[in-house]
Amino acid sequence: MRQTKLAALITVTVAFGAAGPAKASFPGHNGLLGYSYGYEDGGVNSQDGSEVTFSGRGNRVIAPFGKYTRDLRRCTYGSDTETKGNCDGTGPIAFSPDGKRAVVAASDGLAVMRPDGTRFRHLSTPPLQVFGKPVFSPRGGRVLFSRSTERGGAFHVDMYVIDINGRHLRLVARDARSPDWSAAGQIAFVRGAVCVLGRRDHRVHRVAPNGSADPSWSPGGGHLAFSYRRRIYVARRDGSHRRLLISQKPFYEASTPAWSPGGGLVAYADGTVVRIADLRGHLLRSVDQSGAEGDFLTGLDWQAVPRK
Repeated sequence: MRQTKLAALITVTVAFGAAGPAKASFPGHNGLLGYSYGYEDGGVNSQDGSEVTFSGRGNRVIAPFGKYTRDLRRCTYGSDTETKGNCDGTGPIAFSPDGKRAVVAASDGLAVMRPDGTRFRHLSTPPLQVFGKPVFSPRGGRVLFSRSTERGGAFHVDMYVIDINGRHLRLVARDARSPDWSAAGQIAFVRGAVCVLGRRDHRVHRVAPNGSADPSWSPGGGHLAFSYRRRIYVARRDGSHRRLLISQKPFYEASTPAWSPGGGLVAYADGTVVRIADLRGHLLRSVDQSGAEGDFLTGLDWQAVPRK
């Protein structure tokens, strides 16, 4: 396993969870699925040119196995490029561990809101460009995200953490994007491939092949789902026992997987479609969410609803 020294590190004190996605660790019910929709605008989002930038037109929540759907923030574009609607905060959203809040990439940084889109407010961060989906810490008090920074005359995407009140912005790692933070306190991200931050040796461990992306932790922190060669794979947290989640070929490209809070299902985007599969490889549901614009979907996240 390739190992590289981490330039900057956040000390995480939460103990490791179970070795697999155990339902015993789940505090409630599977809630809504959230995602962002928009279009690839042709810009480059990586140094090697392999990733293109995505312009969000809006974000939405849906019931995974029902008919409920709600646009949280939606921006429309006229023929004269005039924008209308809620055009700020249309990026990917992520739910807090208790399911009561959501964090979203906004025009000048980060914003938090309720899962229904109300109580929208900006965090008091300096202006910054957030790349991809931000995520909450295991206890919900911090937000982990990637942002663009300039070094040596070139732009890089580095990983930062900030308190939910908008204070204490700190660097976690350089050249790191697409983070996810497990309930066990471990951080996964992408640096040419899916990597995991070692809590004991303070090193970055590459746990998936070059070109892998979109890491998503299982509820117990024992497994990772990620995209690779247009498919979704599942592996143990050290990268072992890697297997294809579902054999069916994607219509466009399978990306941005999200585990159900119960641990038994994985949702992912396939172009304009949300697909849900179980861990045996059975495709359970496909929901076309393209609408009139034919927007692509990205940044899926699955809300946990606590037991009452």
